[in-house]
Amino acid sequence: MGVQSDMEIIQMVGIQKKYLETLMPSLQEIHDKGIFSQKSALEYLANKIKVKPGNERRPKQDPMEVIHRQLLSHIDCPNNNLAPKIRYFGLMIRRVINAMHDDKIIDDRDYYGNKRLELSGQLVSLLFEDQFKSMNTELQKQADLLLSKWHQRGSHRQDDVSTYPDILDSWQDRSKLTKAMVNSISTGNWNIKRFRIDRAGVSQVLSRFSYMSCVGSMMRVKSQFEKSRKVAGPRALQPSQWGMLCPADTPEGEQCGLVKHLSLLTHVTTGESEGALRQMCYCLGVEDAHGLSGEELHHTGNYLVFLNGSLLGVHRRPKRFMSNLQQLRRRGRVGEFVSIYEEESWNAVIIASDGGRLCRPLIIVENGKIRFDPAKHVPLMLKKPEDGGMSFADFLKQGVLEWVDVNEENNLFIALQPHEVTKETTHLEIEPFTILGVVSGLIPWPNHNQSPRNTYECAMGKQAMGCIAMNQFSRTDTLLLGLVYPEKPLCSSKTLNLVNFHHLGAGLEYLQPRILKFVGLTCSATLLLSTISISSSFSTETTRQDLPFTWGKQDARTLYFGTHILQMGMALLIALLSVLPSCCRLLRLLDWELIMTGYAVAFIVCLHMMNYKYAAGLYEDGPKTAPIEFNVDCARERLVFEMAVVVAAFTASVPVRCCLAWMVPVSAMISHLGFTYVVGGPNGGDFLTEFLEFLVLCCFSIYGAWQNEQHVRDKWLARRQIQEQAADLADQVALRSAIEFLTGALSDIVLEINSDMTVKTTGSVMHDSFFGASVGGKNFTELTCPVDRDRFLELLQRASRSHVLESCPMSLVRRGRNFEAQVMAVIVLCKIPFFVVGIREDSPQENAAVDLFSLSCSSEDDTGGKRQAEGQADGMLQGVHNNQASDLRSQGALSLGESLCTDRTERIFSDLAKVSARHGPVGPLVQKRLRQICELGCMEHWLLDWDDMAIPEERIYLGRGGYGVVLLAELHGCQVAVKLPKVLDGAVPARALPTFANELRMLRRLRHPNIVLFYGAAIEPDLGVLALVSEFVDGTTLQSAVISRAQPALGVPERWWILLDISKALRFMHCQMPAILHGDLKGCNIMVEYLPVRAKLLDFGLSCLHKEGMQPFGGTTRWRAPELFWSLGRAATPAADVFSFGRVVFLTLTGLMPPAPPLKHANGRNSLLDGAETSEELWAFTWPATAVSSMKQLCESCCSLAASKRWTMVQVQEEVQRQVGISRSTVIWC
Repeated sequence: MGVQSDMEIIQMVGIQKKYLETLMPSLQEIHDKGIFSQKSALEYLANKIKVKPGNERRPKQDPMEVIHRQLLSHIDCPNNNLAPKIRYFGLMIRRVINAMHDDKIIDDRDYYGNKRLELSGQLVSLLFEDQFKSMNTELQKQADLLLSKWHQRGSHRQDDVSTYPDILDSWQDRSKLTKAMVNSISTGNWNIKRFRIDRAGVSQVLSRFSYMSCVGSMMRVKSQFEKSRKVAGPRALQPSQWGMLCPADTPEGEQCGLVKHLSLLTHVTTGESEGALRQMCYCLGVEDAHGLSGEELHHTGNYLVFLNGSLLGVHRRPKRFMSNLQQLRRRGRVGEFVSIYEEESWNAVIIASDGGRLCRPLIIVENGKIRFDPAKHVPLMLKKPEDGGMSFADFLKQGVLEWVDVNEENNLFIALQPHEVTKETTHLEIEPFTILGVVSGLIPWPNHNQSPRNTYECAMGKQAMGCIAMNQFSRTDTLLLGLVYPEKPLCSSKTLNLVNFHHLGAGLEYLQPRILKFVGLTCSATLLLSTISISSSFSTETTRQDLPFTWGKQDARTLYFGTHILQMGMALLIALLSVLPSCCRLLRLLDWELIMTGYAVAFIVCLHMMNYKYAAGLYEDGPKTAPIEFNVDCARERLVFEMAVVVAAFTASVPVRCCLAWMVPVSAMISHLGFTYVVGGPNGGDFLTEFLEFLVLCCFSIYGAWQNEQHVRDKWLARRQIQEQAADLADQVALRSAIEFLTGALSDIVLEINSDMTVKTTGSVMHDSFFGASVGGKNFTELTCPVDRDRFLELLQRASRSHVLESCPMSLVRRGRNFEAQVMAVIVLCKIPFFVVGIREDSPQENAAVDLFSLSCSSEDDTGGKRQAEGQADGMLQGVHNNQASDLRSQGALSLGESLCTDRTERIFSDLAKVSARHGPVGPLVQKRLRQICELGCMEHWLLDWDDMAIPEERIYLGRGGYGVVLLAELHGCQVAVKLPKVLDGAVPARALPTFANELRMLRRLRHPNIVLFYGAAIEPDLGVLALVSEFVDGTTLQSAVISRAQPALGVPERWWILLDISKALRFMHCQMPAILHGDLKGCNIMVEYLPVRAKLLDFGLSCLHKEGMQPFGGTTRWRAPELFWSLGRAATPAADVFSFGRVVFLTLTGLMPPAPPLKHANGRNSLLDGAETSEELWAFTWPATAVSSMKQLCESCCSLAASKRWTMVQVQEEVQRQVGISRSTVIWC
């Protein structure tokens, strides 16, 4: 199959110890049987293949035909390339070995994610295939029989086709295919055998079923196990059945658990085309498996991507890949039934689009927010799609719902109820009852007898048969018995309404009470009873019964006349009290709460007096002739009056609003009108006058309450606003004082600047003396250098966004001359926001030091080096990028605790690091800084034109890294190396620019024979592309030169000469003012040329200028100095490069990689190598037996744990120079 050696077999499975130990007996058996080549393997397989009698054995062709056609026939091998099958075999063996060592990852054979359902169409096609083959066989026998008889006659010409007999005409059983299909489907006895598996179809006679029985039967799922087998696994409930199969709907007896039913919302998928989905996966970053070796497939961090069981390739960012593919599915770009899930046990992303999978819909939840909004979507669901409503398909297209299969459910966090949704929740159940089937949703339901199998409607549903369908008289299956149940049940389940079962009768008796309208002082109640017997033709009876009230006529007249006469006088009073405040503003100053409380008391007193008067006036002789019950009524009125006085006193004593007092009359009138409407008044049913009086009273009462509430609320809001303004003013004064104190402590002067950039006039002599002129009322941009005005505006923008103290160095103008200063700004949020700006002038000593450094750098030819090696990301720490960005900021921008002045050239690079050291695409600020760098390149003559470079179409990669690649190109006909940033998602990320900017910043300063030559840089500001161009070094890395056997061997003199070149380059860098630190010295960052042997340094992406207080830079763990691992973050010194050089010495002289310290102590400390300076065993070398003392002395002097005890590069170069002289006379081989 293309694998030529045992090593290739092991690489396809895995090179770990457990795979080697498991495969070793098999490889030994192959060796014992003498199989050493492809030819011997084919001969061995040919002997195992049975050959039909009469056929010759073909040792080569027969095994290859079996491999191509029968072995893993579902794997496509284009152009007879068996590489896909080889990879699949390797993955199969790898999973088997993993299962041998870990029982937890063994697949469950009853897990429904690995099962596929065959629907009726597929089963009918298989049945048709079997019957068609049987018919062809019989037809062939019939044809052979007729032709043999025809030949025996011999009276016909052989070449005359018209004389041949008609085979079809003589074939009598022409309808055999139709009869076989009808017989199998009608009886339900049809079995199909494929691949030694029996497939049984399911058929039912609909005329024997009710409506629900029919629906339940169509949801039936039948297992392939025989019902007589005593298997527990397939019969038991599986967790994977949740929401897919009904947990309750199953028959009794031998088929219990083997016959299941689908849940309400379950859908069985059909197959979809793989072509478009395969191309979509490749576009989302999947690397094709055809170009990957076994080691690359199983490399740490790589996730295998499978599509319907076939291996597509690998992906290094599975979470992002799955998220992108899911978003495409929700947008309709990918099929809605495509499943995407992660298999963590063997690092794989599985994509399934085949048929037969169980799926169910779920509501999508994102960041704790449910995509389904009942207030928005429920009204749309009630409308028809043509009227602007939404269908189920519309919810899928808009990303509210999505289909999820059994496997994808394992990666989801599903909530049952909306109140259970958290930020980690990914989906929500549509309704918990949908986990049941159609029939189980009706349980318990009394339209069946008490037999469980009839309740589940799995066998004898006909005993409870009713109206099976709405079109029962126009159906084709008219052989049925129909019973009519006209009444609807009292209660119903959600499932019953969901399947429209309420349109059909259920056969349940019920009661329906109705209360009729009252007439006069009596009321009537009716009760509608349905007949209990079917024999009475389902007729209904109406029973009427009069139920008179026991209240007396005298009680109704007393209440009626008392409240009716009172409400007319109270209506005028409440109208007056409601209108007066709105007419005269002076009346609003009164305490209307006390006024309305008094009104309530007066109303209740008048109510008592009027009721007493008119109740007594009902009798001709006055109260003297009143009956005894009248005194009882007076006692009741007296009790009401006393309670009203208590409520009024409590209302007046408690400082509450007077809503209750306003509504007392309204409440009394409501009760009066309601009683009058229900019972009736003494003088008949004329309620028009009472209604008008009640309406006037309510309107004026509500209007007065609204007026008073508005007045009280205005007073409360005004009081609250005054309190809040006082609190805000106090907070702003305290904040302003604190900000001015903080800024004044760090600055020479403090200014207040308005939002329009004008300086507030303070009359301070200090401000005028600092600038040599009055600055009050001036625009602050007039005090800044023209080239730094944009920087000042950006500083104010950052301060307004962050609300913290921001700083930036810039040039200011004083008496017509520029001076360097540190400008700090912070925003003060108040009614009219303004900025507090602090200015601190740099000292002359710092300016002189920077000017001297700028002069020394500008006198050189601005050229530098470029990295060209392989393995650019050799174990880089995760925080290197963040440290690099912060290091650039510490070099380009002044900190609050230390003032380090730099010129405008350096600030350009620091600003680029600030605006680009974040995630996301290139923004306008980054493009602006890149244009400034272009202007600097034109001034310093290192800016190159893109048209001068030629990059071949077939790109030749010299190196790859985390953020960039190195390509071979031509510049004016000469070979050069071009370093370009990587393109992610179709754009250059802004976070890749700090490393390129820092390397450009250093390379333009460096020029040395042992530093790779820098030709210049090409920049495209709009696209955010910065390319570094350096010389092409025809050689290899130092690490490859001393370790790889494929490279020419280096003798001891050549190795010492390489170390001498490296020491010269480092000494040159450390002797600059200030010193330049490489920051990432290792074997991969040193290029070696062979003719003659010469070493050159490259990759200055982590280089920095040495100064006090700088932040520690990144690097590689194996080569990094111990002091840089401390959690306190010690600053880097030239001694850190000396330590890395000592590790390079060990690599060069021994050909061994220096040991890498562990990332975590054995005692479990979390901090990375805390206390590394006191742990000598972490950095100890393992010397070979051939090592000499001079090697050990040099390495130990450079790799001392204490930075102060290490040699300087001057001492190191002198020692290496001495060893070069010794090695020329004496050759010592390592």
